[in-house]
Amino acid sequence: SSYILKVRCNSDTQFTFKMIYQEVEILEVMKGNNFLKKGEKICISPANSYIFSDDGSINMGFINKMQIGKEYLVLLGEKKYSEELKMSIYPTTECILTMIFAYDDIKNMVLQEGYLSYTKVKNCEIFANSQEAIDLFEKMKIELLEKYST
Repeated sequence: SSYILKVRCNSDTQFTFKMIYQEVEILEVMKGNNFLKKGEKICISPANSYIFSDDGSINMGFINKMQIGKEYLVLLGEKKYSEELKMSIYPTTECILTMIFAYDDIKNMVLQEGYLSYTKVKNCEIFANSQEAIDLFEKMKIELLEKYST
């Protein structure tokens, strides 16, 4: 990761052509160069998020969207400029799992159905169809939060 930051989410998810992003405020820079500063507002996008045009489904990298006012540990790549949006975006580190971790302890549930209404899972942090996957995520989350605690 180029940057590891503690951030507070300032906006709901914005859906645009080929991109999903949210605005955050930097609370602490734990890793990265001197260009990003505490108090700065930036937009971040899950590197592995995309929209399937055939059925309208969205891949969020197994992680739910950030909630306004909540704090997160985020692992980000280098800044990219979006010509479509005329703004800079920081993508999360590329990984099968979106590298966004809530500081809150969030109860997750095993998703046993192939398709669920978002209202049933909107309070989960991770979307997984086995307890083993949830346990692995939660273990990694704890390790990262402990490593980069303030």
